[in-house]
Amino acid sequence: GNRRTPEYFLRALSNLLKVNPSMKDRIIVEFIGEVKYERQLELKIGHIIKEENLQNVIKMIPFMSHRDGLARLRYGDILLLVERSGQPETDNHWVVTSKLFEYLYLGKSILALIPSEGDAAKIIKRANAGEVVEPTDVISIQNKIHEMYCRFMQDKLFSEVDITYIDQFNRKKLTAELVMILQCF
Repeated sequence: GNRRTPEYFLRALSNLLKVNPSMKDRIIVEFIGEVKYERQLELKIGHIIKEENLQNVIKMIPFMSHRDGLARLRYGDILLLVERSGQPETDNHWVVTSKLFEYLYLGKSILALIPSEGDAAKIIKRANAGEVVEPTDVISIQNKIHEMYCRFMQDKLFSEVDITYIDQFNRKKLTAELVMILQCF
């Protein structure tokens, strides 16, 4: 579908926990206030969680203010970025969202399930901010979660984000440049 969906992530996580049941007590995934406007998606996620027996692993946190949500993200070890899948290649440049930059500034490891050729993927790789996996590739997502989990257990899950690089995307600067460009014409 043409919308953000954690379905492939959930299937990958479920597969991984079947192979490594001991991980079940060591992983918690929180979805914060994402799906309230998309009832169908919410029902589908609920269905997958039941079907895959992930009730103790997935926490659905219904609504939080933007500020509280950001504060909550600071407690996470991995930030999950799930972008709209199934968009035509030409749409790739639209996939760079303000959420991406919030994630980058938090300096945590990002697991980004986004098209690897898109601009968002290039920024994450260039900023050294985490891992990019094709959004519908369940096996690769599964392997990447496992790899990041193992690094976490060895206390090696840290990203050294290139802040100087990210700073050039600062929204105020971008707006200022945009205004100047518009004024030229």
